[in-house]
Amino acid sequence: MGKSCFLTDSCDNAKLNMQYDENLLLKAKSDRAVLRYFRFYRWPLKSITYSYKQDLPNDLMVFDNSRRITGGGIVFHCPGDIVFSATGKMNDDFFPDTLKKKILFITGTLRNILIKNGVKAGWRQGDNKKNRSDINFCATYYSPYELYAGDQKICGITMRNTRETFIIQGIIHMSSSYDEFKEIENKYRAFFTKGIENNKTNDLLKAIEKVFLSS
Repeated sequence: MGKSCFLTDSCDNAKLNMQYDENLLLKAKSDRAVLRYFRFYRWPLKSITYSYKQDLPNDLMVFDNSRRITGGGIVFHCPGDIVFSATGKMNDDFFPDTLKKKILFITGTLRNILIKNGVKAGWRQGDNKKNRSDINFCATYYSPYELYAGDQKICGITMRNTRETFIIQGIIHMSSSYDEFKEIENKYRAFFTKGIENNKTNDLLKAIEKVFLSS
């Protein structure tokens, strides 16, 4: 089954954190000693990330920001959010065979951890058109693989693969973007998230590390 590497490194800004994940994708292709990398870390500052397919609106460029190597919509990151990536080889039998099943493996594991830590997390059944106000933003971009607590998305996830490797990137919203991004709330509040509870970040990170290190 080969070796897993669990990382908790967090960089100072969005660009450095996204570059770190890109470097892991390159390592996943060339490294024979380590077959897969799991990285779960505390996000450092108010930031925005967005898909490699997108351009960021000009009025959001004032914030710390970075383009992601993966798809999905614009994400509002808050200090204390748990951001993660899983990187490996497509044929690694540690994971299920298809990319969609690999994503469900990750979110299913996280769902179990969240529930054990008192967070009512689950998948939303069907595309709720009423709440799907803009697919350019993660919060209102429907995916059957992401986790919700009530009507709030609490875990967003996205991915990309090459012929040989894949990367899954995601976020567990711990802090409220309503609080962190008050200066743009009037325009963007429809795409904000309430978060779980910032004071649970350390406990969840410990629980996640324990599960993934033992898997």
